[in-house]
Amino acid sequence: MCGDPEGSGTKEVNLEWIGDEICSPGNSAKVKVAVGDNIWKADAKIWKDLADTFLSDLSANKKIDPRKLASCWAVFQDEDPPDKSVRLVSEENGGGEFRNDDGEYNGHFYVRYQVEEDDSYFGEKIVVFK
Repeated sequence: MCGDPEGSGTKEVNLEWIGDEICSPGNSAKVKVAVGDNIWKADAKIWKDLADTFLSDLSANKKIDPRKLASCWAVFQDEDPPDKSVRLVSEENGGGEFRNDDGEYNGHFYVRYQVEEDDSYFGEKIVVFK
C-alpha cells in the first residue's frame, strides 16, 4: 500500500513547498524556487534541483528524471503531462492510497500530492512512473 514504508519496504521522502522554498522535514537542505522559473516547463531548473537535492538516494539502480517530476506536477494541477508515462493511479476519493496486488507497479516511483491546511489534508493524488 502506498504510504506504508514499514509494510511495503519502500523508501520515502516527504517534501513541503512553502512560499518560495521546498524542504524535507528532518533535512536541512532547501531548494529555492527562483523568481521567473517557469515550473510548467519540463526542463525548468527546479525539477533538476529537487531530484539532485532530495531524491538521489531513493534508488541505487536508477535516478529520477527531473522531467518526470515536471509531469507529476502537471497531473497534480489537472494539466496534460509532457511525459505520458506518468500515470494517475489514485485521486482524492482514493484517500491517498492505491493497490498494487498484482505487482503492476513494482519497480516504479510513486509521488503523492496533498494540500495541508489547518491540520486537514485534501486534494490527494498519486502518480507512478518508471
